Amino acid sequence: MTDFALATLQRLRYAKRPAKDTPATVRTEGPALSVQFNPASLKISRKNNVDRGGVGAGGPKRTQPGTESATLSFDLEFDTAEQGSTGQHVDVRSWTALVRQFVEPPPDNPKGPAPAVRFAWGTIVFDGIIEDITEDLDYFAPDGTPLRAKVSVKLTEQNYRYEMLQQTPATLDAAVATSAAK
Repeated sequence: MTDFALATLQRLRYAKRPAKDTPATVRTEGPALSVQFNPASLKISRKNNVDRGGVGAGGPKRTQPGTESATLSFDLEFDTAEQGSTGQHVDVRSWTALVRQFVEPPPDNPKGPAPAVRFAWGTIVFDGIIEDITEDLDYFAPDGTPLRAKVSVKLTEQNYRYEMLQQTPATLDAAVATSAAK
């Protein structure tokens, strides 16, 4: 049986654009954080910014000025119930703190904005800003130490681009496919 690759979160830094009409270069910063357990599912949401003007009769029904950023939502689970020695419990918040760092300003700029983050799992790569983290602690040791947590994460895309890695089964199949008969 093949093990699934673990999902990762990694801090990003955008380099200055070389010219006005060129996209910013994205660089990864520091090591990627592997999650303890992969998410059971991912939810990708994209919506249009729809103006529903034209209240009176004869007015325009609606206009569609643009697309809003996509969001990626998922839950991460952490469990330390089997870690530690007898009588010594490992607080699960030591693991969840690694995820919480992505909603805090970088240590070298404490008054700056939260960092851009890359979520990567298999062929899915999603760059954005973590908009929301909700941590549920749901299993405790007899002394009250939290041992299990579910962290709900919501990332908002920053560049209207949902990326897939360049070499996927679909691209491999397309490269070897024969052309259709005309």
